[in-house]
Amino acid sequence: MPADIVATLPVALLAVICGYALFSLFGFGSAILAAPGLVLVMPMARIVPLLALLDAGSSALRAWRGRAAIDIAAIRLLLPCMLAGQILGVGLLRCLPVRETGLLFGGFIALLGLSSLRQRAQRQGGAGGTWSGIGHGLAGGVLGGMFGSGGFLYARYLQRHLPQQDRFLATQAVMIGISTAWRVVLCLLSGLIDGGLLMTALVLAPAVWAGFGIGRLAQGRISRQRGVVLLNGLLVVAGLLLVYRHLA
Repeated sequence: MPADIVATLPVALLAVICGYALFSLFGFGSAILAAPGLVLVMPMARIVPLLALLDAGSSALRAWRGRAAIDIAAIRLLLPCMLAGQILGVGLLRCLPVRETGLLFGGFIALLGLSSLRQRAQRQGGAGGTWSGIGHGLAGGVLGGMFGSGGFLYARYLQRHLPQQDRFLATQAVMIGISTAWRVVLCLLSGLIDGGLLMTALVLAPAVWAGFGIGRLAQGRISRQRGVVLLNGLLVVAGLLLVYRHLA
């Protein structure tokens, strides 16, 4: 395990616990909360494949448990766009400057959260159309490949398209599971995963399960409306933290 991770292991563990508590509640968001903490320890090019490794198994388990509620039509629409977008995103991750991409990503998710907070009343209950699904799938794939954080866009589409919480969570778990497995393959082919990163993932794996436990305790205590407000508030905070980090 890299020495810089060992020296700041409590920060990394706390970041992963927070990220997967959010993932347990909303079916995505591990990178949104984990990345601002992990970026203190490692570069974004290491965080993306690390979170892909941690996400893949947990998402597959959630999808299997909720398989009866999966919405196949939504998967058929989002999946091809996501796969194509991730190819572009991983390619950009290898060649774009770290500071500029971090600033762009942080600013984007902060503005997205602010926009959703202002317009949440109009968006509740609306159904996403085909073009909206294509756009969310492509954009989510690109951001997932670059930053490991495209799941919030799949969730935005699915929350509008699938009002039933069980169908939303099951379908979102499938999207995240396939997305992370595909990202692992692309990162392996791009040379972004090595033995040190695999060891780091093993050390941080218990924090994933701790985060899921915290999220399960919170489920049922947060209404859908409050959950949307919490989600978008976290987008704003995480985005501003990423901007601050890359400016500093």
